[in-house]
Amino acid sequence: TGAIHSLLASDAENAATLFRHCHHFWSVPLQLAVGLGLIFHLAGLTALCSAFLMLTLLVWVGYFLQSSVKRATTDLLRFREQRMALITEVIRNIPHIKVLALEDIFLRYIRLPRQAEMWHLGVQQYFCAGSMFIRNAGSMTLAALTFGLYSLQGGPMRAE
Repeated sequence: TGAIHSLLASDAENAATLFRHCHHFWSVPLQLAVGLGLIFHLAGLTALCSAFLMLTLLVWVGYFLQSSVKRATTDLLRFREQRMALITEVIRNIPHIKVLALEDIFLRYIRLPRQAEMWHLGVQQYFCAGSMFIRNAGSMTLAALTFGLYSLQGGPMRAE
């Protein structure tokens, strides 16, 4: 029952994540096309160079962060499954555990996987936050890189 519960919870979590990020399939290419078109209109070829650098950086950093999230999630689910199996065993044998006064020992056995689960959850959330920061800060970094390269080439920086 613990394995089924864990699988159902992870499937529901994956489906919710899919629906949360589903709009990125159409919005990200549209944002890139409009943004690059506007920057190309203002800065010329410098925009394409900075966009290439930025997208290359985003792809590599994003790949690293997402593979780290995947590893942390796998470890998190492994420890969650281990903890759920221990809890199921304790619930099945609760009369014997109470009679023999073994609550403290079994609580310790349950706490160890729970602590590992919480640690991996924290690692997963840090990598998710880094990934989200890279995605959200990418447009600002692209603009700063484009206008920085444009000004280094001697292009005029004036508001019109």
